[in-house]
Amino acid sequence: MMDVLARDIIHNDSLAIIPQPSSVQLRKGLPPFRMDKNLKIILWGENSRLEDLANRFSLQLKEYVGVAPPVIPMRNYDRERQVIVLSLSAEKDFDSEAYSLEINRQQIIVRASAAAGVFYALQTLLQLLPPREVGIAPRKSFLLPSCRIDDRPRFVWRGFMLDVARYFMPVSLVKRYLDFLAMHKINTFHWHLNDDQGWRIEIKKYPRLTSFGAWRKDSQLELSGKQMAFSPHGGYYTQEEIKDVLQYASERFITVIPEVEMPGHSYAALAAYPELSCTGKPREVSTRWKVHDDIYCAGNEKTYKFLEDVLTEIVALFPAPYIHLGGDEAPKIRWKNCPKCQAKISEESLKNEHELQTYLLKRMEIFLASKNKKLIAWDEITEGGLSPDATVMCWRGFDGAITAARQGHDAIIAHSKYTYLDHYQSEPYLEPLAWAGLVSGGYTTLQKSYSLEPIPVQLNRAEEKHIIGLQAQLWTEYIRSTDHMDYMTFPRLSALSEVMWTAKETKDWNYFKWKMETQYKRLEQREIKFSKSAYNVYFNVAMDSLNRTALISLSTDSFDPSIYYTLDGSEPTPNSKPYIAPFQVDMPVTVKAATFKNAIRISKVNQKTIMTTQY
Repeated sequence: MMDVLARDIIHNDSLAIIPQPSSVQLRKGLPPFRMDKNLKIILWGENSRLEDLANRFSLQLKEYVGVAPPVIPMRNYDRERQVIVLSLSAEKDFDSEAYSLEINRQQIIVRASAAAGVFYALQTLLQLLPPREVGIAPRKSFLLPSCRIDDRPRFVWRGFMLDVARYFMPVSLVKRYLDFLAMHKINTFHWHLNDDQGWRIEIKKYPRLTSFGAWRKDSQLELSGKQMAFSPHGGYYTQEEIKDVLQYASERFITVIPEVEMPGHSYAALAAYPELSCTGKPREVSTRWKVHDDIYCAGNEKTYKFLEDVLTEIVALFPAPYIHLGGDEAPKIRWKNCPKCQAKISEESLKNEHELQTYLLKRMEIFLASKNKKLIAWDEITEGGLSPDATVMCWRGFDGAITAARQGHDAIIAHSKYTYLDHYQSEPYLEPLAWAGLVSGGYTTLQKSYSLEPIPVQLNRAEEKHIIGLQAQLWTEYIRSTDHMDYMTFPRLSALSEVMWTAKETKDWNYFKWKMETQYKRLEQREIKFSKSAYNVYFNVAMDSLNRTALISLSTDSFDPSIYYTLDGSEPTPNSKPYIAPFQVDMPVTVKAATFKNAIRISKVNQKTIMTTQY
């Protein structure tokens, strides 16, 4: 681990790059590279993808230097200075996503074996430029330090899941988030396209999935014992819109994995086609956030025909090697009481309803294999025995990943305690409405997300290779606006991106907190309404009830915070007591604390009342 203890060491010797590269060598004493309007981009190698990258990067640089630098083939290069050279070389010992970035006085040289590596090098290069302040005209000249960066990702699967079933997100918003993923070197977009509350993708053979299943009358939830209802909601993506998003993602080296939930979380589909349920009863698209007992009837052959038809159109749209089939939270109560499901269990010599779910998924896996696709599903699929080539996405902890890896299956860590972005980020009373986080123990802080180590300690070296990556999840039951979406996603996605990309031994929490001070400015530059919960103050209390005293420690998830606190019930200000070290108080007492920067409060005011039962 890096020993980052002093603020001046970090400022003088480090660069604020997220996710942290494998190796950064600053060359002190050597002159920097000047980037201004005289810059040119040189292509070393004939490659249309490389040329596309260079042209898009040139437009990005226009925001910084005022003009789009010309893109010049190497054959026309006359050894000028102030150039960025993009080089593809099969001879270099690079993985497809690895790169090197070298900066000296005359040139910036990017080397990679594939266009993806060049793309990630350019994302790093953008982070070497100073963030532009919103509303202030860009500077036209920058000095970049002489350095060499060698970099490669730790995991091949670096994912982000967006739930558009609970609340539909327009194509423009999906593209906006693809840009954010690219910025963080995240290469997989998991698109949760259907659930109980809505079906979001056009299936031409079954038009009622979108004409009926994509729309619900309202959205209801219970808050503080009261029922709250929101207006009708709906929407879906046409197949042409899907193709547009896929092209946009491909340009950013992001693979899009569609999720088609089965057999559970299928209430919207059953509302459109009730004959696919065990009861056949008509129903409306769900308006409530709960797990429904009604799921696809696994004993009805019409169900399999429907699912295969749907998957046929899905497969034709998505070039990704994987299709996600859900498999989570599927109650078996209807199957237990369904003659068709019980007949199927008997006919196939299955032990129980869990094995019936495995039977359904195995049939779908065989069908997908006939289309050259692989199956991914949530970790409940381990309960009835894994289908032959399934990849397991593990949200309930590490047990599913351990089971999968020991059986030779690949696994992706999506541990809810660390990766669920719908959880509260600090004390719930300081936050907008979010998922209660009962599974996670209350809330998931920035440090909690950053602390994730994806490889379970129970696995040996051979089994570890089956942990192919990890993924952040944004479920949207309570997220109804773009600003709220930004608030819940950032900065925790920045933390998780470093867990995904950066080697375990290279990560450092203190260093990351320092880098986030620059990252916050980059997020502002991109008009991302991120959460500032990392600045909220946390209390650690050691009580001495016998003496009616308590020792209080204050902390935040930010770098070098200026914390002020009060003990008299008043709101803290820059004139209040500054927190320097743990302090002792007499009980009972109410402590209020907040974080300040340049005498301006940047956190919410947190408070804690400390009582003793011994008087």
